[in-house]
Amino acid sequence: MNITFLIGNGFDIAAGIDTSYKSFYKWYCKQPSEKQHIEDFKEMIAKDIENGGEYWSDFEWGLGRYTEKFLPEAVDVYLDCYDDAQQGIVHYLNDLCKEYEYDSDKDAIKTAKSSIGAYYDGTSPAKKRIIQQLVNADKASSSEIHFISFNYTDILDRYVKLISEGYLQTWKYSNSDRFLKVHSSVIHVHGFLNNYPILGVNDKSQIANQAFLEGAVFPNVLIKPQGVTSLGELWHEQAETVIAQSQIVCVYGMSLGATDAKWWRQLVEWLKASNSRHIIIFWHSKDAPNTISIRNRMMAENEVINKFFSYSNLDISTQDVLKSRIHVCINYEKLFPLRLVKKQDDAVAALSHPVERADIL
Repeated sequence: MNITFLIGNGFDIAAGIDTSYKSFYKWYCKQPSEKQHIEDFKEMIAKDIENGGEYWSDFEWGLGRYTEKFLPEAVDVYLDCYDDAQQGIVHYLNDLCKEYEYDSDKDAIKTAKSSIGAYYDGTSPAKKRIIQQLVNADKASSSEIHFISFNYTDILDRYVKLISEGYLQTWKYSNSDRFLKVHSSVIHVHGFLNNYPILGVNDKSQIANQAFLEGAVFPNVLIKPQGVTSLGELWHEQAETVIAQSQIVCVYGMSLGATDAKWWRQLVEWLKASNSRHIIIFWHSKDAPNTISIRNRMMAENEVINKFFSYSNLDISTQDVLKSRIHVCINYEKLFPLRLVKKQDDAVAALSHPVERADIL
């Protein structure tokens, strides 16, 4: 059995590093530019922030809309603004990531392994039983957990490196050893901080100024799937293959934004293809439902599921059939317990862990 996680920016934030779009924006707009069109571009971003934009997907959606503010012949001016923002993101995130590291304490890593091995613990008891029955029915084969990252940072990669050594679980089947393990490599569908970080929209329909699409360069820069293809990279193909071979897909730290509609549509089709496939969506909400109102809980879960289905053309009856295999976990905090801590410089580390005199004789 293969279990696959789609991981977004919420993972980095939960790990303890503020890579949120809103924090980047505050930093970015303070960076001076000698070019007036870049300062004007920052004003466009500011208006979106005022109107409630808070996720990276909001920024990417804005990139498509901002094109309408430029004349058809000013595509190079727009791309100059795009490049400035992209370089700003790389600079900002690189500086942040250099400041933090994971605590590699053995007990902490053991807890992290146990947590990811019980990835469905955040579901309701009834749904947890469904997933357990699915897992138990496949005990004849070993299982593997894969990670697909929508982030540019290596925060998830560092996590996976810590928990991929050895097995999460082992068991016997027909006198042979079986195991659950974590696949050691992470697929980054949108590149890396220092290797073509791809920022943009899902497709042509999300570009307001259609005249920009007539050039050879612009579509490959702003439309993410085309960007990956133009680079000759296999990131999307690899991710699609891993998803197709999975029985369970978990979505964590993602806003289900329209600029990644390609992936939500693929997951809908993947879910339709087999009655034994399940999706677990780990959702962060500022207004999490309480433990009193059944109505509020149902509304919160349905809001997530309806957003997921909004990118498909399924009729209501088909959606109702598939809903039983979509499990929403709201504000579940026990899945990835390892937290990042600020690195200490050598002087501070020496004070924190003084060397015994005998050690230096």
